[in-house]
Amino acid sequence: MYDKSNLYEENDYVIYFYNMNSNYFKEIINNLDIEILSYTINDNKYYARNIDELINKYINDKSINDQLYYLEYGFNIDSIHVLCTNNELLKFEKMSNIY
Repeated sequence: MYDKSNLYEENDYVIYFYNMNSNYFKEIINNLDIEILSYTINDNKYYARNIDELINKYINDKSINDQLYYLEYGFNIDSIHVLCTNNELLKFEKMSNIY
């Protein structure tokens, strides 16, 4: 997937998750230097500057009950397209379930 011999080489990657909750994602992504280009949720692509903007875009067209539910319990993120160094990708891999 990436070259572990050159940790500071920067590339773009598509990272697929196994059961990544948006609330947990918000906790771990703030500790990393990763530029997220897009998010995929339920086969729909979303472009957002950060996770808070993504949450607002995702729940915007939902019912009030769904909005409250997603704000409290989060929703699953299927994949992200990122630009980062191999070193940051290794850190991210240790903190999450990616495949």
